[in-house]
Amino acid sequence: ALILPTASTRAITINFITGGLGSGIFCLPWSFAGASIVPSIVIVAIVLLINQWTISIVVRAGDKHGVFDLGGVIRHVGGGLGQPLQVLTNVLIWTTMYLTLLSYILVVHDSTVQLGFGAGSWLGSRTVILTLATALVLPLCFLNQRLLERSSTVAVLVYLYLLLLLVWLLYSAWHKEELPSNCCTIGATYKGFFAMISVMFQAVAIQMCVLPMYGELQDRSPEKFDRIVTVSFSALFFIYCGFAVAGYLRFGPEVSSNVLNNLPQDAAADVVQVGVIAVVACIYPIMMYPMTAPLLNGRGPICGFRRRYVIVAAKVFIALLVMCSALVVKTLGIVSVVNGAMSVSFVAVVPSILGLALLRAGLCQRIALCALLVLGLVASFVFDGNYVEDLTCLIKA
Repeated sequence: ALILPTASTRAITINFITGGLGSGIFCLPWSFAGASIVPSIVIVAIVLLINQWTISIVVRAGDKHGVFDLGGVIRHVGGGLGQPLQVLTNVLIWTTMYLTLLSYILVVHDSTVQLGFGAGSWLGSRTVILTLATALVLPLCFLNQRLLERSSTVAVLVYLYLLLLLVWLLYSAWHKEELPSNCCTIGATYKGFFAMISVMFQAVAIQMCVLPMYGELQDRSPEKFDRIVTVSFSALFFIYCGFAVAGYLRFGPEVSSNVLNNLPQDAAADVVQVGVIAVVACIYPIMMYPMTAPLLNGRGPICGFRRRYVIVAAKVFIALLVMCSALVVKTLGIVSVVNGAMSVSFVAVVPSILGLALLRAGLCQRIALCALLVLGLVASFVFDGNYVEDLTCLIKA
């Protein structure tokens, strides 16, 4: 196996937080607009708690069998279901991570356009921008978790700067009495709530990265990883909610599905756009990890080729596929909602199967896992907007 436990607790924690700060966070103000503030905050908390519980299940199943990719773990399910479930899980991982990487490249393109790069010339064409973006992120995809720690630290600092900028824009608009008057604190809508759930699952779609991270953790144990998840999700809760509330209150129900498009054209916003491009370059390799984890965990040549060469070829192929797809798909919001619906399978369905089939769960835990399985199947239906027009506002902001 090519996975070695060389990453410190700090490195895994920083990378974990960074993995939760993907493109989905830029959709959160838009999602809050369709679900209202208080219910959205509750949904954020519930989704993070469910993720923490299911990550604990996944890690314990992987630790029990000494396997550090989801497909490899689920193969241990008995009754002749192991191999078919492994194939299905790997297909879902590839599809979900492909959509996640696609959303990142779309963010890079949008930020580059906002900066006015190559405006009016061939350098500003979508093809050129996407090619340059792919050339930027691809070399980082060959770093391990330990080496990604420094770039992840930069990513977290950029997001904190963006959060402070949104808070400043909110304060400035409030001081000038220019805030939108139609924001909603508490509202009622079932479509908006489920769309919010889907976007949140996409925002924190890190389940697939957990086992590769755990495999590289020094002196690993499930209890040690539980502490890492608790610290990481606590930080992400405040970042998510602060970012979404500030963006929604500042720009109102008409906020873009990529809130970066709402930022004013000034020096402070330009710093954000440059920072976001750097952030995506830092997160992109973390999200590619699960797609190549089955190759990393194996031994021996693949189809007569050395395993390391196959891994390199796979990463190049993935990056080029994402780039070509971004030439056709141009909207971040719909990618986030669709991917969020698919991500539910990893937060609910896969951990439920692992907990029921591979771990010794008590009666109460089995009931909870069955309920989670049903909830995951229901929540996986695709909602293609934020449904702000369906929101019935009960208490205005």
